[in-house]
Amino acid sequence: MLTLTADRGSSWSAVLNLVVVAFVAVAGYLAVCQVWPYAACRKCKGDGKWRSSSGRAWRTCRRCKGTGERRRAGTVLLVAARSKGRQQ
Repeated sequence: MLTLTADRGSSWSAVLNLVVVAFVAVAGYLAVCQVWPYAACRKCKGDGKWRSSSGRAWRTCRRCKGTGERRRAGTVLLVAARSKGRQQ
C-alpha cells in the first residue's frame, strides 16, 4: 500500500531543489559562453607555443594552431543550436 509521509515530501523537495540548481548552473554557463566564447588552450596554457622535446626550441601548438585559444563546449553547442534553428 502506498502512503505519503512527510519524509517522502521532503525528498521530492530535495530533488526539485537539485533540478533548479542544475538548471541555474547550466544557464549561467551558457551565459558565460555567450560573453567569453573562447578559453585558454589546455595544451599550451594560452601561449600558442610549447617547447620542443629537446627543450631548446619553441614549437607552435598543434591543438590551437598558435592562437592560444579554444572554443568552450557550451559555445560549440550554442553555435550548433543556432545553425539548426536557421535551417528550419
